[in-house]
Amino acid sequence: MPKPTFKTKKSEQTFERVFESACQLFVEQGYERTTMRDISKAGGLGLGALYYYFNSKEEVVLRFYEKVNQEVAVEFRQQAARSDLGQDFALLMQVKLKALAPNRDLLRVVIKEAVDPNSALCPLSNASHETRDLSLDLFHDIVARHEKAKVNADEIQQMSRGLWMLHMGILGYWLHDRSVEHAATTKAVDTAARLLTWSNRLAKIPGFSPLRKQVL
Repeated sequence: MPKPTFKTKKSEQTFERVFESACQLFVEQGYERTTMRDISKAGGLGLGALYYYFNSKEEVVLRFYEKVNQEVAVEFRQQAARSDLGQDFALLMQVKLKALAPNRDLLRVVIKEAVDPNSALCPLSNASHETRDLSLDLFHDIVARHEKAKVNADEIQQMSRGLWMLHMGILGYWLHDRSVEHAATTKAVDTAARLLTWSNRLAKIPGFSPLRKQVL
């Protein structure tokens, strides 16, 4: 859900206040138990006025998804490119986890709804395609940077989607990681990065490139 363009600063401030209030309610009450009336009350709006900003609870969460992915895209693209695919993947995961860390409790609440394939909050849903595309574009950039001389456009797209799915798996692991300072997640990211680096090296050996494409 793209952030609306408002005519006044006050309307924009109201939008942000309602958004933050709704996210806090999801953490405190749970996503399912929070109603639009609860959100309007917490945001200091009448119920009718709330629908000017958000038509549903799903739109609030989709806005959260998009906001995080926009922040990640800006920060990641400001970083210097790494020397190989694995290192770039690790950097992107570090930036993503850093951006999500302040909202870990919110994600834990939302994931219960997001795992439903019929939910608008599912990462693979039609409703979430805009924020999903933001994330996929970053993985496409990484793959194209390191692989464009070796594979065609369709293969770059397939490999990008594979990395996106890998990153989603790591995010799910991180949400349940109770190790000190999420050391287990850090190890998982490092392991994935090393495997990607090794796959690049193997690709230089005759006969291994087709196998690597199938794996990715």
